[in-house]
Order: sequence, then structure tokens, then C-alpha cells
Amino acid sequence: MATPEDEPAIDPKRAARDEQAGVAAERLGRVLGRFARKAKVTGGELAREARPDAELLARKARAAAEAARPHVERAGREALKYAREHEGEIKQGARTAAEFTARRAVPLPLRPIVTAVEEDRRRRPPLRDDRTPEGAPPHDASAPPPPAE
Repeated sequence: MATPEDEPAIDPKRAARDEQAGVAAERLGRVLGRFARKAKVTGGELAREARPDAELLARKARAAAEAARPHVERAGREALKYAREHEGEIKQGARTAAEFTARRAVPLPLRPIVTAVEEDRRRRPPLRDDRTPEGAPPHDASAPPPPAE
């Protein structure tokens, strides 16, 4: 059985501070609870008030998207037409950029080997893909072959 001597002594000042802290925490909890309840009510009211404006904005955005659709479609068709008209130039630019990038990725001592392989591939006739349909346009023999995957 524990005797009063075995129990730690309780500091009366500390007990009073703990009691005050508990009371303050309880008050704070009640205040925060009131704020939370008011915020829930106020938030619901704000949402109900904002709904007509939000729906109006959504209708305006939908109408603007519908109005812009023909312009966007026309711009897309013009971009496609441009790409088709300048396909050779675009491919040549891409090929040049790819060769430049590939050349920079190869260590300097190996570049002569890569150059020799590229020149050899350009001299040989292109490989024929058996899957190509018979009416397909002929392959441009002067163009470098596509990069290996």
C-alpha cells in the first residue's frame, strides 16, 4: 500500500496554472465551436448567393466557347494546310536538328565513324517496306533515312 510519503508532492502553484490553462482551453474550444457553426451557416448562405452569378458565368463561358469554335477550327485547318504545303521544309528542318543533336551527343573521337556510317546509308538505296501499299508515293532517295528507333 502506498503511503503519502511515496506520492510525489504537488506544487500548488503548478496545479493552479494547470487549472487556469484547462479553463482557458475550455473557453477557447467553446469560442471556436461557435465560429465553426457560424462559418458553416455563413458559408452555405454565401454559396447560395453566389450560385446565380456562377451559373451566369458558366453560361457566358459556354457561349464564348461556342462563338470561338469556328475561329479555332479555321485556325486548325490553316495550320494543317500550312504543314502540308511546307512538309518538305519542316522535315528537312527536323532532320537537320536531329543530326545536329545526334552529332553533339556522340563523343568527339567517335564522330568520324558516325559520319562514315551516315554517308554509307545515304549512298545505298532505301530499304523497301513490304507493308507499303502499291499506290504509295515513291521514297525520296536523296533524303537521309529516318533515324533508327
